Amino acid sequence: EPVVIAAGYSPEVLFIDALHGDIRRTLTLKDFGHVNRLAVSPGSKRLAVAGNPHVRVFEVQGAPSSDPVGTYEGHKNNVTAVGFESTAGRWLYTGSEDGTIRIWDTRSQKCELCHENAGAFNRTAVHSVDLHPNQVELLAGDGEGKVILWDLKANKVRLTLAPEEGVPVRSVCIAPDAKMAVCANHEGTCY
Repeated sequence: EPVVIAAGYSPEVLFIDALHGDIRRTLTLKDFGHVNRLAVSPGSKRLAVAGNPHVRVFEVQGAPSSDPVGTYEGHKNNVTAVGFESTAGRWLYTGSEDGTIRIWDTRSQKCELCHENAGAFNRTAVHSVDLHPNQVELLAGDGEGKVILWDLKANKVRLTLAPEEGVPVRSVCIAPDAKMAVCANHEGTCY
């Protein structure tokens, strides 16, 4: 049966029956004040939960447990973006208000790559990150209104756009066929 996974400004993640609206399971998080973002791994086996300032990964199937199977620490502020690489879930990516985008190995739970998002005066908060279907580029939106394309193989930014300078980009998304990318800013404008 289809399930909707929901969370918000509480330390709980709800697994809701999509057809009837009944709560099937509640995952109570031990060290979270609130949940910023959720991501489901390929095959729907694991759930990444982003908070402040860490990410925890939990088993979705099987007996309910509040004990994470993965812990990712290194950010210094709210983690605002999280996602798995889409073929096998061997790595995940995160973005944070601390101005970094990180690539994590899901087996070792260690940060493998880190991009420091340079701003006008300091590192700029990262609000949203999406993985390109080619699995080697990340698109990110930041607090200064920039959209960047980070090439993971070369470990460098290939492109920087500023659709509306100074207006934070809150959301980015790349189409599954990679023919289009969309971003939305703090004022509700979509590009």
